[in-house]
Formats: sequence, structure tokens, C-alpha cells
Amino acid sequence: MNHGITDKEWMLYLEGELDEATVHGLEAHLVSCKACWDYFDQLAGAGEQLRVTGEAIRSELSLCDRVLYRALVSTVSRINRQEKPSHDMKVRLDYLRSIMAPMCGARTVERALKLAAEASPAKTLEAVSDEHWNPFLLMLTSIAAVMCGETAADLIWESGQAEVASC
Repeated sequence: MNHGITDKEWMLYLEGELDEATVHGLEAHLVSCKACWDYFDQLAGAGEQLRVTGEAIRSELSLCDRVLYRALVSTVSRINRQEKPSHDMKVRLDYLRSIMAPMCGARTVERALKLAAEASPAKTLEAVSDEHWNPFLLMLTSIAAVMCGETAADLIWESGQAEVASC
């Protein structure tokens, strides 16, 4: 039922980041296609609900500076204890999973990793390489900021950069 509208175009449209020419075409189609209008309405409602729920959860679970500092020190200590740096992408991705899973759950982490890969030059999680690492990590950090807040996103960015630096 995509009628020529890709998932990426829907996402960019909902975020207000779709180019003007494509917006006009998509909106012209929306007014004449009930199925696409219903799909858009469903996506927009789900997106808004996620934003509102995420904001509520972040405000309820806000951590004091002392707790955040202890978590950061613990993570940096784990990074420093790694004996043998690895160029293996699976090891890097597993490392990011281990950092993110306690914050948002394993299923959400997998979806975030896949979305970040799809939005990066790699296009798939399996194709993420040294060449694609920074764009992938930047996308993952952006996704984490929405899901878990800026502090968690900063932790993921720093951890991903530290993983590369140790190689």
C-alpha cells in the first residue's frame, strides 16, 4: 500500500525534513488517497504518542548528576579495561548493545541499530564498516537522544568513538 512512497519519505515527511518538491507530491497524493491518508494519520498519531511518552518517561526517570557521573565513570573504566582492541565490527556493535540495552531494552536496541544503519551510507547493519562507522554512530546517537535523552546519547557517542580510538 506504499503507492510509491518509501518508509524513509514517510519518516522525513513526519519530521518536517522532506524536500519541498516531494512534500507537494506526497500531499497531493494524500488528499486523493484515503488509504494513504489513514496510514499517515496512524503514523502521525503513533509518533506523537511516542514523543509524549518518551518525554514523560525521561522526566520521571531523570537522574541526578551524581548518578550520571558514577555511570559515566563506570563506562569509561570498562573501556579502559579492555585488553585487546578489536577491528571486528561485531565486537563494536555488541559493545554498543551492552551499553544501550539497560537503558532501553534489547529489542529496542536492535531496531535502533538497524534504523541507524539504514539511514547511514552502510544501508544495512551487516554492511557497517570502518568507513561507515562515524555516520552510523551519528545516526544511532540521534536515535538514542530521542529514545533516552541527550545524556544517554552522549554516552553512546563517546563509547562508540572510544571503541574506534582503541583500535
